[in-house]
Amino acid sequence: MSEWSPYDEDSPKVHYDLAGWSPDQQSDLVELLVESEILHGWEGSELIVPDWAEAMVDDWCSKIEGEDRTVVAGPEVEFDLSEWDTHQLSRCAEALVTARIPHRWESAIVVVSEHDALVTEKLIESFDDLGIEIIVDES
Repeated sequence: MSEWSPYDEDSPKVHYDLAGWSPDQQSDLVELLVESEILHGWEGSELIVPDWAEAMVDDWCSKIEGEDRTVVAGPEVEFDLSEWDTHQLSRCAEALVTARIPHRWESAIVVVSEHDALVTEKLIESFDDLGIEIIVDES
């Protein structure tokens, strides 16, 4: 038996339309998927998970839709990723979670502590060589 794949037509799966979710909410969900080692994929703004994970993902979605956003303490650095599509933003969110970099999203801007800015910048550059505007907020 082969491993489950979100792109295999024969794999039993569930689609979640997350077009109305912020990148921050999507990041929170991806973090839970990664921590739980649940394979997943994306088709545009639709998240694809194995059918056996449906109840768990439904529960997480309900909780995330009602949560407060993460606060990054200290001086902040913002990375403007507004030129990126939903798939790229989701991949970035997943990589930040995997790298255990505390962050939050403000629309398509990812906010990290000044301490994590260099690592975040390198991570972002590894995805795409777009012109990314870096804004340091000293507040």
